Amino acid sequence: PRPLFLRRYCLLILSEVLMNVVPEIRKAFEIANQANLSQDELEDLEKREMFIHDQRNAIKKALKQGLEQGKNEGRLEAKLEIAKQLLNILDDEAIARTTGLNLDEITRLRNF
Repeated sequence: PRPLFLRRYCLLILSEVLMNVVPEIRKAFEIANQANLSQDELEDLEKREMFIHDQRNAIKKALKQGLEQGKNEGRLEAKLEIAKQLLNILDDEAIARTTGLNLDEITRLRNF
C-alpha cells in the first residue's frame, strides 16, 4: 500500500485538476469554503462579488461604447475624404446626397 501522505497528495492533485476541468466541482468547493464563514463575512463576500461583477460590466460597456465611437468617427472620416475628392467635380448638394454630409460640413470643406 502507498503511504498516507502520497495518497493525500494524489487526491490533492486530482481535486485541483478536476476543479480546473469541471466548473461544477470548483463551485462546490467555493460553496464549501463559504459555509465556514460568519454571516458578516458572507455579506462582505457577496458585496465584493457584486462590486467585481459591476466593474466587469462597466468595463465591457465602456469598451463597447469606445468601439462604437471609433466606428462612427471612421465613417465620418471616410465621408469627409470622399467629399474632398468630389469638391472639384460636383456641386455641394450633390456631394451632400452622395456622402450623407450636411451642406454646412461641405461648405467648411470648401473654405478649408
